[in-house]
Amino acid sequence: MTIEKKLLKKESLDALFGKLKSNGRRLLGPVQKGDEILFEEFNSLKDLAPDYVQTTLSAKSTVFPRCESLFKYTLEGKDIKIED
Repeated sequence: MTIEKKLLKKESLDALFGKLKSNGRRLLGPVQKGDEILFEEFNSLKDLAPDYVQTTLSAKSTVFPRCESLFKYTLEGKDIKIED
């Protein structure tokens, strides 16, 4: 099996990002917000934080919610009613 290498030039990134966005893709990357660098949705190369080392929160928090409601319950006398 031969591995083929391709070089993507920095000047081509905005065109790539535009094509991905036009196909309904969500672009996530390190974006500077004040003193913090967070993974957030972005539109073009100029939105990305240059030379970032570490973001304030992990990329995981952008994709997955911090908390998720699994069910709700109410007490009715001594009975418990569980809702999805």
